[in-house]
Amino acid sequence: MIVCCVTYYIKQGKREEFYQKVLDAGICEKSAAEGLWYEYFFPADGSDRILIYEGWKNQAQFDAHLASEHVRTLQDIKKDYLTDMKIDRYEIAR
Repeated sequence: MIVCCVTYYIKQGKREEFYQKVLDAGICEKSAAEGLWYEYFFPADGSDRILIYEGWKNQAQFDAHLASEHVRTLQDIKKDYLTDMKIDRYEIAR
């Protein structure tokens, strides 16, 4: 299993606008349908970050997600809103 914890650092004051664009594009819904889970979280302190916690059965499922049209759409959206991004990836043996 592959688990990724992704932190998006978003331009000041643009978090809600970014998130709405992601929702409008169906990215959360489509990504969640592909894998084990795909969830967005907002920090309690209200900062301009979003944490994504996602799980995939295996590398093939993760690769298919990365090659999808909605991930390409997400990449385009991120260009306008993100200042940085951090990915922590874990492989869990079962």
